[in-house]
Amino acid sequence: MNFGRLNFKKTIHNSLTWLMILATILSGCKRTPLSTGVVLLSENAPGVIVIEALGSGIGMPSIEQNAKQNAFDILLFQGLSSASVSAYRLPLVSNQNSIGNFTNDFFTNKKYEPFVSQITQVSKPRRLNSENKLSLRFRMTINYDALRRYLENQNIIRKFGY
Repeated sequence: MNFGRLNFKKTIHNSLTWLMILATILSGCKRTPLSTGVVLLSENAPGVIVIEALGSGIGMPSIEQNAKQNAFDILLFQGLSSASVSAYRLPLVSNQNSIGNFTNDFFTNKKYEPFVSQITQVSKPRRLNSENKLSLRFRMTINYDALRRYLENQNIIRKFGY
């Protein structure tokens, strides 16, 4: 019987086992963003949030606009599931079908722009499989309270308490 070969196999087996355990632990610690790529990072001041959003397109301006649109689409109609504050977890608009042409006007005329106070690219461009599109992650600061007041003034949502 060859004890050297047996010890070598046992050492390899133990090493592979520990490597698999470590990989499992590390993958469990990774923060996974929503499929839309929108994640709440922090609340800088009351009503002002910092989020990361994924954008895609051809050329930097279209990629940045796509990231902003993705962020506002999530804020308006889905809510931020990664938020610890329940106000951000809930969508601002409960029924997208009840607001008529507001959504189209809001996005087509870029009425979301005044609510974005800062935007920064935080990733390198990544080529998507289809066409010549690229994807990028952006960190943006959004005045959530001002957006909510705007929606109230436009009669899209009801004022709190009424």
